[in-house]
Amino acid sequence: MSLIASIAYPGNISGGGGTSGAIDTTGAKSIIIAAGNRGVNAFTVSDNKGNTYIALTDYNNGWGSAQIFYCLTPTVGTGHTFTLSGTNSQVAGIIYAFSETLTFHSVNGASVSFSTSLSTGSVTPSANGALIVTCSGGSTVVTTDTVTPGFGTVTNIPIASGNTNTSAAWQIQATAAPIAATWTYSPQQSEVAATIAAFLVVAAAATTVRVSQDVIELISLPTPQARVSQDIIELISFPHPEARVSQHVIEIISANVAAIVFTEQVQFTIID
Repeated sequence: MSLIASIAYPGNISGGGGTSGAIDTTGAKSIIIAAGNRGVNAFTVSDNKGNTYIALTDYNNGWGSAQIFYCLTPTVGTGHTFTLSGTNSQVAGIIYAFSETLTFHSVNGASVSFSTSLSTGSVTPSANGALIVTCSGGSTVVTTDTVTPGFGTVTNIPIASGNTNTSAAWQIQATAAPIAATWTYSPQQSEVAATIAAFLVVAAAATTVRVSQDVIELISLPTPQARVSQDIIELISFPHPEARVSQHVIEIISANVAAIVFTEQVQFTIID
């Protein structure tokens, strides 16, 4: 799994709305947005590609909040922008576009009035290779937001013109196990919340091509009686997801080579 594109924008949507800059999400199969909100009013997430985002639990202590949104079958491309909208909401968001098709697994979170650290509580993915995303939102300007264990670079949006101090990070968990994100703030953060979510990678379906043993023998040991075009040989010899040996091809082969008898079926499984 890889990060295709990412953008952070400070929001300042106390007037009701704010739109990010444009990024190129071409190739992304999942989009996750980590948001912090300075206020109790709900907000929504949308984009200029017409995608629908699902909101996870809003962890809110009455002022600072943290919430994760996701779209797992997005329309993507160049010039992709994102809008967080709400009434009297002071929201900031970090957008992540990932290369793999994901499915939501679990979420947890916590909030506190004043603290130099906050743990989200744990999630326990059911499979290896899960994507773990965490987010923190608070009402105080801090010098440093850090998170452990095992997360990569923290993206931080400091308070400016009314938005929430928002930070986010992610990691790929090699081996499934309980994990909680612990955020540390310097100096002390007030009215802060944090959340963590786990997403599982959806395995690609295998594609199967079946060709009779007799056809393969004729291609491997060509005789004057066995004439098969180069194109058909390539499709059968190098099967891939675009290689489809249709019924009419089999009929053409059998009509031109009387010696072919379709007996034992050989299966080739293509792994994406």
